[in-house]
Amino acid sequence: MQSSTVGLRALGSYLPPRAMNLEELAAAGKLVSDAGTLADLGWKQARVAEGETASDLAGHVIEAIFATGIDPESVDVLVVCGATVSSFYIDGVAPDADDLWAHFRYPSARMLDRFGMGNATVVPVIHQGCNTLFTGIRLARALILAEPNVSRVLCVSADVIPAAAQREVLFSVLSDASCAVLVERDCPINEIVWMEQTTKGYFWDPSALQSELMAGYFPTARNVISRTMTAAGLGPADLRWVVPHNVSLTSWKILMSLLRWPEALLYAEGIASGGHSVSSDNIINLQSIQERDMVRTGDHLLLFTFGFGASWSAMVLKH
Repeated sequence: MQSSTVGLRALGSYLPPRAMNLEELAAAGKLVSDAGTLADLGWKQARVAEGETASDLAGHVIEAIFATGIDPESVDVLVVCGATVSSFYIDGVAPDADDLWAHFRYPSARMLDRFGMGNATVVPVIHQGCNTLFTGIRLARALILAEPNVSRVLCVSADVIPAAAQREVLFSVLSDASCAVLVERDCPINEIVWMEQTTKGYFWDPSALQSELMAGYFPTARNVISRTMTAAGLGPADLRWVVPHNVSLTSWKILMSLLRWPEALLYAEGIASGGHSVSSDNIINLQSIQERDMVRTGDHLLLFTFGFGASWSAMVLKH
């Protein structure tokens, strides 16, 4: 009989060692707002990759997963998630328009070869912004439930902001980062109880609709979280933690107030120090909670994220 349980067996995350504080970012022309305004919103710094591409960052977290004793050949599917354009190309460099073969060399296939995942097939996930990893996990869960021969799916996300680009989007300070999640059938921890996603194509051009997007963000986030909790049969009293994306501490305080949930539920420690690491925030924060023994067997966790496109996603885990 096919199992109906799927969980997150192993986690890996990586933040580059270099941190640039708000004053340094402002001096380098990487901010839109002044440093004081961003500090008031709870930001401190961004983590910046030096001499490393998105593929390099992905390598760190894949190695971390396999260092836990997972056999690379036991992976059935590799889901490669990318939000920034640099994650789509070999070594983060767009191919020459005249070099036809360069357009058919993919980082995902190279990962299979480099890390010995000889039995895995590949599914790429793009066009979801910071929601990309959640979409990857959602697809991984669906594949495991639908296909008896799929038991392990490795989801990898890595993004590096282009060197010439700014590092602030809608008052969020962006960091380079990567993460990996091994999604597994009959997993004894981090069972995926329920996932929800809403996409509103009206916001396909977020730069042109910044005010409208900010106005729509909070009610949509509240609705997605509420639907997820209802489907999971849980209330806020049943949660041990809300594991956030790092889109400013101020925005989370507003959202917790709209939900009428106590702020004590929010694991907020990584927001200021890690910056908003595109689609890796939730896994970085989840791994921190687990490594610090801040969660026990049977505890429920609510993970929420948002990505340009525009998609809102929530997921309930049972540890």
